[in-house]
Parts: sequence; structure tokens; C-alpha cells
Amino acid sequence: MRKIILASASPRRKELLAKIIGDDFSVIKSSYEEDNGLDMKPVDLVLYHSLQKGKYVAEDVGSGIIISADTIVVLENEVLGKPINEEDAKLMLKKISDQWVDVITGIAVIDKDNSKTFQDHEITKVKMKDMTDDEIDGYIASGEPMDKAGAFGAQEK
Repeated sequence: MRKIILASASPRRKELLAKIIGDDFSVIKSSYEEDNGLDMKPVDLVLYHSLQKGKYVAEDVGSGIIISADTIVVLENEVLGKPINEEDAKLMLKKISDQWVDVITGIAVIDKDNSKTFQDHEITKVKMKDMTDDEIDGYIASGEPMDKAGAFGAQEK
């Protein structure tokens, strides 16, 4: 069996990949730094970031299949990445409260042995509930929004 490498430190991505293929893969966090300020359409941005994450890891491995991904949240053409601090998380959550957002995930699969690359993306429309300041503050206090695009994760609190 060929070596599979997940180019992500995300526990959610690790859990998802394990559900799909079992636990016979390794995890290497990519050193690529995302820049959500690049002048690209949101879909192009997540495809670019997901590919760059994979390429950075591919440079350090001899062979195998590298899987990488990136997710952003878009509100009226504004890209919301991961919050930089609690104040930023609060601003994001207030902004998306009672709004429809697009959650866009890009994926890249790099077959290093055969020099092939596959990319795709998915867009999920999400309607955020109308959140009170107390709900937002409580959610931020849980620590959950700090490593998530748009400061929220649908699979958790």
C-alpha cells in the first residue's frame, strides 16, 4: 500500500480521513502560511491554499499521496479566515449573526510518485442563527472558534 500523508494539523480533518480510509496514514503539518488577502475569487483562493499546503509537505517527503485542504467562510464577498484573537472572533460572529454565509472548502491530492495533482472544492450555504452577545461571549470562552474559519465549526458547539 502506498503511503498516504495528511498535510494538516486539524483534528477534524484527521478524524474525517480516518473515517474514510482507516488510520493507516501519517500527518505532517504544512508550513505554508495562508494569506486570505490575495486578490483572488474565494473558490480560487481555497484551491490555491489547499494546493500550496500540499506542495510544502510534498517537498519534504520522498513519495506517497499527500492530501491537503483549506476552508474559508465568505459573507457578501468578504473572506473570513481563522480569527487572530478573541476580539476578532467576536467581530466575525457578530457579522455573520442572522446571515447566510458560504463555507468553501478546497482539497488537493498530490500523487508524488506519478506527478499528478487533483483538486476540487465544495460550497455549503449556511444560515447562522441570530446570536446574542452573551451567546457569542460564551462560545468564545469555550475556545472552539479560535482555529476555525469564520470563527465557527458546524460539527461542534
